[in-house]
Amino acid sequence: MTPHATPPPTRTPAPEPPTGVEELVQRHVRDVWRYLRTLGARPEHADDLAQEAFLVALRRGAAELAPAATATFLRRTARFLFLHHLRDR
Repeated sequence: MTPHATPPPTRTPAPEPPTGVEELVQRHVRDVWRYLRTLGARPEHADDLAQEAFLVALRRGAAELAPAATATFLRRTARFLFLHHLRDR
């Protein structure tokens, strides 16, 4: 190696794969949010209700289910939360 040789380029580390929670949210958040909007939730309420649905799903272990069962659980939970929201208004 000569004294004026340039060092090899450094590689940027690859991004870490998503965790179970991140993957769960990435996979289902758009569908849950759209479902809530279809039910009639305002965008800001759909955001909050979707977050709450994911919290319930994580507490109840829905992340361990098959993807289709998890999606069903999230939609049912989102619907329940939306109806509860309507009753409380």
